[in-house]
Amino acid sequence: MEKQKMVYKRTCVLALLLLAMFGSTCFRLSDFQVVRGEELLKKAQNEVITVKTVPAARGTITDRYGRVLAASETSFRLILDCTFLEKEETNLVLSRLMKILSEEGISWKQDCPLEWKEERIQFSDADSANELADLLKTEQDLSAREYTDLLLKRYGLEKLTPTTFEILRVRYSMEKDRFVTGSRYPLAEKLTIQAVSRIEEEQSLLPGAEIEEVPSRVYQNGEVASQLIGTVGPIYQEEYAELKGKGYAMDDIVGKSGVESALEEQLRGQNGKIKVIQSKEGTVIDTVVQQETIAGSTVRLTIDALLQEKLQKLLSEFVSTAHSEEYRSKGGAIVVLDVKTGEVLAAVNSSNYSMEQYQEDYQALLQDDTKPLFNRALDGLYRPGSSLKPMVAAAALSEGKLLPQEELVCVSPYEYRDQKYTCLQTNHSGPTSLTEALHWSCNTFFYQLGQRLGIETMNEYAAYMGLGQKTGLEIQQAKGRFASPEVTESLGGTWYPGDLLQAAIGQNETAVSPIQMACEAMTIANRGTRYETHIIHSIQPMGGEEQITKPVIASEFELSETHYQVIEEGMELAAQKAGISGAAQKTGTAQTTSIRRVNNDFIGFYPLEEPQIAVSCIVEDCGGGTAKLLSDIISYYEECKAEGEILQNSQSNG
Repeated sequence: MEKQKMVYKRTCVLALLLLAMFGSTCFRLSDFQVVRGEELLKKAQNEVITVKTVPAARGTITDRYGRVLAASETSFRLILDCTFLEKEETNLVLSRLMKILSEEGISWKQDCPLEWKEERIQFSDADSANELADLLKTEQDLSAREYTDLLLKRYGLEKLTPTTFEILRVRYSMEKDRFVTGSRYPLAEKLTIQAVSRIEEEQSLLPGAEIEEVPSRVYQNGEVASQLIGTVGPIYQEEYAELKGKGYAMDDIVGKSGVESALEEQLRGQNGKIKVIQSKEGTVIDTVVQQETIAGSTVRLTIDALLQEKLQKLLSEFVSTAHSEEYRSKGGAIVVLDVKTGEVLAAVNSSNYSMEQYQEDYQALLQDDTKPLFNRALDGLYRPGSSLKPMVAAAALSEGKLLPQEELVCVSPYEYRDQKYTCLQTNHSGPTSLTEALHWSCNTFFYQLGQRLGIETMNEYAAYMGLGQKTGLEIQQAKGRFASPEVTESLGGTWYPGDLLQAAIGQNETAVSPIQMACEAMTIANRGTRYETHIIHSIQPMGGEEQITKPVIASEFELSETHYQVIEEGMELAAQKAGISGAAQKTGTAQTTSIRRVNNDFIGFYPLEEPQIAVSCIVEDCGGGTAKLLSDIISYYEECKAEGEILQNSQSNG
């Protein structure tokens, strides 16, 4: 009985609570719909709610010691938001904005295929007429002026003047980007404080104009490693379909080349969102953060920026005085690898550019005959000449085709299949050991090794050493090739028996890059082990754990200590010819387009005891002299390593 009373009481209490909640809900609904209905309706009609994207800061790129190479800083962007802009006001607002920007020396976005040059309207390029015809749905045989008249009418501009033509170009760019009412069009980037102040002061005359703080990319070291770091840029129309599915907006910035492109996913960060409540006149009433921004990851490169800078200067100065007969050298490259990890410590080109040049004067860079946009260190393909001989020597010893102390007779000319092949016989002739052959670069010795090995075995060992192979690098690099009958045939030529001999001394159709040549040196120094090259030391997500790249063995073969010592001794003697002690080196000279045009190169490693670095260098149209650069490279390596370690220790202690 008592239990039934208890249940009854609880049921009553619950019923009363439900009744109270129902009554409260009814009261609120009555308040909203009857008492305050008209007030709330007016408020809703007078407010505009938009959700805006807040761009995330792009991740920082540093060198191996933490020196900043690329970072993000806050800049100002001018947005045109037509939500609060009547159609007839668009041209007037654009005119006022362009006047301010022009007076402040700031350019604006106007991607239009029409230009006003030499007092007449012209097409920008050969495809301009087709582009205009597609957009306007007209015939393709109209003149530039006829298209201009159509656009003037389309955009409500009365007559052609310099001002209306500039407005036309912007309106066309907006339409091309599929800009519609309610969209936010980025009109100008990187506004000065003065420009921002003027726009804000005249805000009442500039409905729809909005200043937005956004992260922009800055590069701290001018021309240092610019081709490795890469570039960023706007999303092009043809890219947007794919990138839209990955959460990109049309006005986002993406990596276009180098590390910026290869690690786009890690560097981009995560955009945030804010809800903005505005009056119908555009005044901001309130903002609510819906999603916080997350900055991109910090990417630490394996590059030593100081070493890179010093070697860029060293090589540039050498190339400026180098020549081959009457041909002036226009380029060269140096690569320095960590022997025990495959890390790229420096990948240097003689001709470079700053990001400011790239962004402001790209056409001049394209037309520069020194090709600063071409990354010779990674994409340049060259005949290696005699710097290939250590690879051939290692193959012959490892395959048992040559005994360590065996001597081969050097004669010149050397006859093979009724053809004669020459050797300079510099300081040697007759019976010659492998050590002497490497020391004095005896062609005849290596002709005979080529015969003993055959082209298939030489290709096998070339692949072991990364020649004609992708080396594992995270960014773009050329693959190249090693000579063979198949390669010659693919190039439209005929393979002759004597091509085997030419391949053994780094000639014929072999084409390898400087980074691949450095891999050859690394493989010799490691007694047959080659590591994948890499330029990414680590990735540090915001608030996450640092992800360090681990060394990966790309290939290996057994190069015994005895075999290694014979090759090392010959390369040590070769280095001593250039006045360099404690290092191993092999130089090469290879013909290019004619007998009077040659490239000069070398590979090497240092020190002899427990090698730390592998080096390659090539200078185009150069008759000789590159060998001495190894001494400077070693000195700079030691100096920069010591300075980097001091910097690293100070960061750890700090």
